[in-house]
Amino acid sequence: MEGPSQEAKMEKETSTRTVVKTYQPPGPIAPAPSPEEETLRKEFTDLIVKLLTKSNELAFELATVECDKANQCDVCKKAKELIRVVKDIVKLQRKITSISR
Repeated sequence: MEGPSQEAKMEKETSTRTVVKTYQPPGPIAPAPSPEEETLRKEFTDLIVKLLTKSNELAFELATVECDKANQCDVCKKAKELIRVVKDIVKLQRKITSISR
C-alpha cells in the first residue's frame, strides 16, 4: 500500500504554512504648518464656531416663531435651508472627530 501522493503532501504543507507580514513603514509625515497657516486655521475655526453658534440661535428662533405665514415667508424658508446645511456640517464634523480618535 502506497502512502499519500506527492501532490497530497504538497497540499498539506501549503495549507499549514504561516503567513508572515513584512513591516510597512508609516506614510510620509506632513511638514509642520507655518505660523501663518496656524493663524489662518485658527481664524477659520473661530469663524466656523461663530457660524454654528449663530445658526443654532436662528434654529431656536425659527422653531418657536409664532406666525401663521412662516411656511410661506422667504426669510423663514432661507433660514431653514441654512439650518439644514449647518446640520450637515455638524454631522460631518462628528464623523471626522470619530475617525481621528
